[in-house]
Amino acid sequence: MGDQSVVVKRACPDCGASARVTIGAQSAKGELRYFESLRCPGCGCQQEADGRELDDDIRNALCAVHGRWSARVRDLGPDHPGALLALRRHLGLTPAEALHVVREARPIVHGALVEVERVQAQLEPAGIQLAIDRLPD
Repeated sequence: MGDQSVVVKRACPDCGASARVTIGAQSAKGELRYFESLRCPGCGCQQEADGRELDDDIRNALCAVHGRWSARVRDLGPDHPGALLALRRHLGLTPAEALHVVREARPIVHGALVEVERVQAQLEPAGIQLAIDRLPD
């Protein structure tokens, strides 16, 4: 699906100088992966990190450049009970909450585009179609 990246400045953990941090995130096959790579021109410090969930700092950096996104259920597909079960399983919703988000067309996820795309990929096998919208700044 999608890749997003951004470069930010952050204080070097070793010397306090301004370091360059490259942040990248990717959603593929219903999984999310991110990486951070810090390089300090002052002292030569280098750090790498990766993971499967975006923390608030990474999410906010990606959203500052690429926008904040949300998704709502547009169509449950032909198997409504199966689709509602998929919503419950992937999003941790109760049966009543799953019905409510569908009937009210409420957002089921919001954040960086890669986070929304991950949920979309998880729900597609159940026949669920999402409407994805960029939120106003």
